[in-house]
Amino acid sequence: MAKIKKVVRGNPLSTFQRTAPTGGLGFRALAEAADAAYDRIAPAVMQDMAEQGAEEGRRAARDATGGNVTVSSRGMTFDEARPKIFAGESGGDYNALYNYQNRDGGRFAGTRLTDMTVDEALAFADPQGDYAGYVRGEVGRTATPMGAYQVVGTTLRAAKAGLGLTGSERMDEATQDRIGRWIFDNQGIGAWEGVKPEVTISSKNAVTVRTSDGNLEPRMFSPYSGPILQAHNAAAQTAYLAETIESGAIAMMDIGHAHPMDPDGFEQQAQGYIDQIVEQAPPDFRNEVRSSLEKEAHRRMMGLMEEKQRDIRSRANNSSRALVDRWSSTYAEAMAGGNENEIAEAQAELDAVLRARESLPGVAWTSEQSANVMIEAEKEAQRILGQRRTAVSNEFKDTLNTIIKAADEGMTAADEAILDNPLVKKLQPDLWEEAYTKTRFRDYLPAFSKLSPPEATALAAGMATTPIEEDFDIDIAKAAADRAITMRRAYSDDPVQAAATYKPIGSSEDTKLNGNGPPELSPINADMATAVMSMGARREYGNALFAEGYLGARTFLTNAEADSMGEALKMADPIGRGAIAAAIVEGFGPDAIHVFNQIDADPTVAFAGKLMAVGGNPALATEILQGQALIDEGLVQVPDKARSVAAVTDDLTEAFSGLPNPNASIAESLDAAKALYAARNRGTTPSSEEAASAFSDALGELVGLDEVLGNPTLTPVDMTGEEFTDLIRSTFETGGGFGRMIAGGFGADLPERQPQAWINASSIRGRAGSVPMIGDQPMNADVINSNQLRVVAKGGNIYSMEILTRSGPVSVTDDQGRPYYFDVALLKGSMQ
Repeated sequence: MAKIKKVVRGNPLSTFQRTAPTGGLGFRALAEAADAAYDRIAPAVMQDMAEQGAEEGRRAARDATGGNVTVSSRGMTFDEARPKIFAGESGGDYNALYNYQNRDGGRFAGTRLTDMTVDEALAFADPQGDYAGYVRGEVGRTATPMGAYQVVGTTLRAAKAGLGLTGSERMDEATQDRIGRWIFDNQGIGAWEGVKPEVTISSKNAVTVRTSDGNLEPRMFSPYSGPILQAHNAAAQTAYLAETIESGAIAMMDIGHAHPMDPDGFEQQAQGYIDQIVEQAPPDFRNEVRSSLEKEAHRRMMGLMEEKQRDIRSRANNSSRALVDRWSSTYAEAMAGGNENEIAEAQAELDAVLRARESLPGVAWTSEQSANVMIEAEKEAQRILGQRRTAVSNEFKDTLNTIIKAADEGMTAADEAILDNPLVKKLQPDLWEEAYTKTRFRDYLPAFSKLSPPEATALAAGMATTPIEEDFDIDIAKAAADRAITMRRAYSDDPVQAAATYKPIGSSEDTKLNGNGPPELSPINADMATAVMSMGARREYGNALFAEGYLGARTFLTNAEADSMGEALKMADPIGRGAIAAAIVEGFGPDAIHVFNQIDADPTVAFAGKLMAVGGNPALATEILQGQALIDEGLVQVPDKARSVAAVTDDLTEAFSGLPNPNASIAESLDAAKALYAARNRGTTPSSEEAASAFSDALGELVGLDEVLGNPTLTPVDMTGEEFTDLIRSTFETGGGFGRMIAGGFGADLPERQPQAWINASSIRGRAGSVPMIGDQPMNADVINSNQLRVVAKGGNIYSMEILTRSGPVSVTDDQGRPYYFDVALLKGSMQ
């Protein structure tokens, strides 16, 4: 048997032992030294060579895998990559199918992808379809490459979502280019199997060998390189395998990220990646590389499959939960609605959904939970019923309140038929009772709301004392009392608006209360002549309301009209204010005083208007308004408050005492006096005596303070105190006729001339006229001549009289014992 000798790597210098056996002691010593050196340095050199080999192997692996071939284009743009993709995949045919089966003679000849929509292409790529089956038979796995970029169905579906496509887009060249660019941007050029990176394994020590089958194959190192280079070679091989497998594992993860919950898509791209890497690996490593990468791919695919199954279970759970919620709600709505057919249908659907949920894998839904859903649905139905009952009840409440309001105003509401609905009475018993009673009362006594508040109150009181014969009488009496209260409140809060609501009908033959409500007022800032005419008509209507007892005081405007008129005065300049005030006076005459009292106007404007209303000079009123404008603009300084108040004497205070609000009247007069002072004294120093005197003159001119019958009195604007005194004395000339006519012969000192003048003058405020009385006797001339009679201003042209005694003033009365009021203008007119 032949003996195989162990081959030992020798020092290169030992060659000299064979080539120069007689080389001498010097060469022999050098050779021995070299051998000794080799023994010492070999371990270190082998370590270094191993490290170099490992680095060479890692570099070769990186070159082969491209760092991360699957997701990186390695600096290449899409436009640069497209020719490579077309060259390796479709040849640029936008209708290309696998093996060009779209072309003549192919299994799918005539199929034009560019004529399909995105959704039609997805349907064509159905994994269970003919095309997928054909490719599966060719390559042994599911794949559906289509078009210029050979996009498979799973990738097309991902691109559709990523690009926000609707699915109706045509798969023309532009759309396919968009899809190709999206794939390139998200997966890199490695997404296409036909594009292979060029990888070579190189080394400065690489050699080529011919194998026993005659093939030439590269080797990183020569088989004769010895142990040191073999160490380098082994390290390089180990590093190459480790780096390749590590890069492959990372690539598998990246491919997995590009195909979330898409095992088929992952498998297709991963297999392409493995084939690409194996093809470019050195032949000695291919089996091991493929085995390792396919194992890693299988593990990642199993993970994706598990994630997909988990997602499917989660979606199934969510879908089932949504169906339970939907049909539970439908069941509850059906039960609340009361339709038996809808209830049965919804219950059957909900029961089927719950049974399906009980059998759903991974949900662990129990029959007890299903029962709870049914119970909660029934509770929800009761809650819905409660909500609907509340909504209906509130709707009834609103309608009933409308009916009640209409009935209170003597009108008929549109929805009074609901009073016949038993459900209305059940849900709103109190309001139904009130509405029912008031509508019956309206129909039973339709004229009640046309009465004046005192008449309505009296009628209601009479009905309350009438013997009750049936429940209807109680209801009617209560409704009458409620209506009377409502009418009194309405006429108190906004009298003219109340008249517009109730439309009273007067009792006199020539009454202006004809059931049509107050005449409409024309806007004062429009046609002034039309506005004045409308004011005159309103004045007649307001006086009729007052005369027939609907109003406690003369009122001519609704609250809204008063606000509007006051706003017009505020917005106008002094001349405009004067014009508006003059129009009010022209339209309402002496009653304009009441209008200015109702309007929320500037006090000075109100004073000027009242001044004109009682016959004052319009030029003086305009002068007041102009002076106020000068004050407002800061062009004139007026005496301060102390100097102004000092002008108010005791006589002035006493003269104002009979007015309804004497302090407010004095303040209003002082404001007007300041305005008149400002118009006439622009250059006067306000602290001077001249200013004080001018202010007192202005105040005196405005208030008309004078002596009447020896006592201070506010006189009318067109009458002096002396003229007022003479007028009163002229009605009390002594003689027998007047005394006998009025008092039935109570003495010759009773007034005998013009008794009718006093009756006419006192026929105001809805009262019948009378001669002035002291106790139960007509007032006589002795009182007139005693200087004990004081005439008291009550506002406008209205006055009262009182006798001054030691124990205090005693009021002069009418023949009914009421304080005696007279209109001095009527007295003067009756005496002329």
